[in-house]
Amino acid sequence: MASRLRKTFQYPTDEDDPLPEHLDEEEQEALISNLRREDSDRNALYTNLLLSLPLLLSVPYIPLFFRRQTTYQTRLLILLSLTSLLSTAYTLRYIPVNHEPRDDQRRKKGNNRPLRSRGSVGWAEGEDGPLKRYLHVLNGVICGLLALVSLLLVGRRGDVQGVVWMVPGFVLMVVMVARRIMASVDVEELEDLRYEYKGA
Repeated sequence: MASRLRKTFQYPTDEDDPLPEHLDEEEQEALISNLRREDSDRNALYTNLLLSLPLLLSVPYIPLFFRRQTTYQTRLLILLSLTSLLSTAYTLRYIPVNHEPRDDQRRKKGNNRPLRSRGSVGWAEGEDGPLKRYLHVLNGVICGLLALVSLLLVGRRGDVQGVVWMVPGFVLMVVMVARRIMASVDVEELEDLRYEYKGA
């Protein structure tokens, strides 16, 4: 997207079709707004697709929880697994993706535009309270405990079914990677380019 904007601001050559030498303020704003909308729609699509992953994988745990043969220890592991999967789904649905910080670059450019408040890449922070701020941390702790139990069951007891407790951690890892990829595409960079060309 950044290269697209740079190309837009390039002066035409003899080989190019006749084009305006530059975009005015309204055309720049329209272009950036269109790219921002496309990025938002694409992120919404990927989020909805990812949302089905923890929700669908939660279903098999429910009948297992209500089986008479299920021990109390297994029920506890099931509750932890469901908590992790639903927390991941909650994160996808209600916690917006934050983009990679560029504040230091803006200061170097002398840009006086207001800086955005950001937390860790891909995760919300600050104004939404401690739940949304630390939910992914608690989710990671739960996944770590479940993974430890799974390794003990498979390694020491040879219980192959113990890998089922690895599922929440796998889902969380997939979601974190996907959100980081989505966060790496920052339309605000185009705003910086616009101001950079304007000041040139």
